[in-house]
Amino acid sequence: MGLRVMETRVYYDAISGDVVHVHRLAVGAGQEVDENLRKGLEAFDQWLRSQHEREIDFLNAGDSDLPAGPIRVDVNTRTIMNG
Repeated sequence: MGLRVMETRVYYDAISGDVVHVHRLAVGAGQEVDENLRKGLEAFDQWLRSQHEREIDFLNAGDSDLPAGPIRVDVNTRTIMNG
């Protein structure tokens, strides 16, 4: 039993590349992402963007894409790098 991470989103400032949040969508073992979870993720996305004055974008990432320690996004290549 346990949780499975189905999607990881790295939200970042689209100008500076500063990461503002890393969000993992997880489900219980044997479960799949359903329409309600998708709607919840979209509501979170809208809420997070409303909390910032600057444009917020996101990348989908796997845990292997996330280096240890602080991270940032290279906005030109849309890649995750050490902060």
